[in-house]
Amino acid sequence: MSSPSQLQQLQPLMEANGHSDLLTIEAVRKFIFEAGHGPDVLNSSYLKETVRAIANKFQVGIPTYKSLLLEELKETQTRERELKQEWEKSGCSVILDSWGCGAKSFVSVLVHCRKGMLFLRSKDVSAIIEDVDMLEEMISCVVDEVGASNIVQVVMNDASPYMQNARHRVLKKHRHSFFFPLCADFCINFLLGKIAALGHISEVLTMAKEITRFINGNEMPVKLVGNGKIVSNSCLKYVAAFLTLEKLVSERANLVEMFNSPEWASSDWDASSTFRYICDIVKTDAFWCAAADVLKVTIPFVKVLFKLEREDCPMGILYEAMDCAK
Repeated sequence: MSSPSQLQQLQPLMEANGHSDLLTIEAVRKFIFEAGHGPDVLNSSYLKETVRAIANKFQVGIPTYKSLLLEELKETQTRERELKQEWEKSGCSVILDSWGCGAKSFVSVLVHCRKGMLFLRSKDVSAIIEDVDMLEEMISCVVDEVGASNIVQVVMNDASPYMQNARHRVLKKHRHSFFFPLCADFCINFLLGKIAALGHISEVLTMAKEITRFINGNEMPVKLVGNGKIVSNSCLKYVAAFLTLEKLVSERANLVEMFNSPEWASSDWDASSTFRYICDIVKTDAFWCAAADVLKVTIPFVKVLFKLEREDCPMGILYEAMDCAK
């Protein structure tokens, strides 16, 4: 976002390129910024030839990068004004997305309403991550900027005691005029974590982990299973654990066949204590029956997360999906 004064400074550039055909400028601009190119792209001889050919045919001028940047800025500011007007009409949700990169911690601030999402800023909170006063000030600044009367909820994914204390202070300051929930995927992952801590379920997950570790840690099992990766790549710890268990159950027939295959009979694995332990798990029904029961309880909650990944998932559908899962 640029200030009005910065926009005024760029105004002569727009006037200087006023003879350029607007449709051509818009097409070139959208191509450059969508592809993520910088100013040097306009120095490309191939692009110059292409644009010059179009310009000569339709008698339009070749735009400069700064003029394209100005048009992009104007479009973004227009979009920002439209979204802010919508905040005042129907309210909005503020999203505080906490994330890390190495030793650094950041919070990205986004505002969502029914007309779309607006990114406000990212802030480095590495130095204040355990400072309740500074975290409260950061959140309060966001609330004041968006407008407390426009906010329906402030959604966050940081459940640390410092952030939660800051959250309670902000709520008290604004007399609880809006909600302050944790994000749905964090809540579902937290719920699955509680389920995973139950004794009999923890035992099933431990055996599943040992099976997958044995398979992925040795070349022959990977070749014999042969149906792709078993371990889930979800960034949510407990979601990944139960998705991995689901994949393992789907590969039951292949695993049993693998341990009964001639390749195993002619290998040295049969003498391994680890092999015998894993083989006993795979060849008995007890583990698979217990795993199936665990999945009946947990996968419905994981499926709610899949609904969240859709862009057209309003809150009503989310709550209904959670009720069905429960």
